Amino acid sequence: RDAPKKRALPLHIQFHIQRFATLNMMVMSGLTINLVWNPEDGFNNPWGLYSAATTAFVILVMMKLFIFDVDYIDETEHAIRRSRLTALSWLMFYPISMGSISLMGAGVGLLVADMGQVATMSVNVNFAQMLTCLSMAVFLLYASIQRNLHCIPYVKALKRNNECARADMLVSIHHMQSAIQAASGCFVASLPYLQVSSLCVLVWMAAILIFLVA
Repeated sequence: RDAPKKRALPLHIQFHIQRFATLNMMVMSGLTINLVWNPEDGFNNPWGLYSAATTAFVILVMMKLFIFDVDYIDETEHAIRRSRLTALSWLMFYPISMGSISLMGAGVGLLVADMGQVATMSVNVNFAQMLTCLSMAVFLLYASIQRNLHCIPYVKALKRNNECARADMLVSIHHMQSAIQAASGCFVASLPYLQVSSLCVLVWMAAILIFLVA
């Protein structure tokens, strides 16, 4: 506790990255379970059920790609290596992101049940849409913050090779992507106020995630 800053032990980056990756997979599996409905529950609208479930599956796949495959961050450029402030911020923001994914999964399951008109339960459509959309909005906003805690990939390497113009362009693209991601979160948060169907909400969510992944 009393060790000077230059002699303090750093955070174990491999431990934290692997731990949060494992927790993310557990949360994603929970989202998958929320999409599974017992056929014996009875559905009055099979077309709505299958359409919503298919769209929800697309959302699940796009979430996996968005979380694990879109941004590659080398350990040397990770927030944990950047500074103590970015390291602690990353550690605090990550659980919020995982919690929002879990809540979004519960909301998506309710929207699928609403579209299928499940006979064994009554779905509060407004609550389900608010839960799903606000959870996804929080996830996108916090993910936008998190990606800016890391060093921007390849910028240091480009500057070392005196390619400052390309490095500046990469920084501009990175900030533009973050802004688009945050704006997408704000748009998703507005969907419950547009008086659209649950299937429309799911389609918009899937389309936004496909756009962000692409």
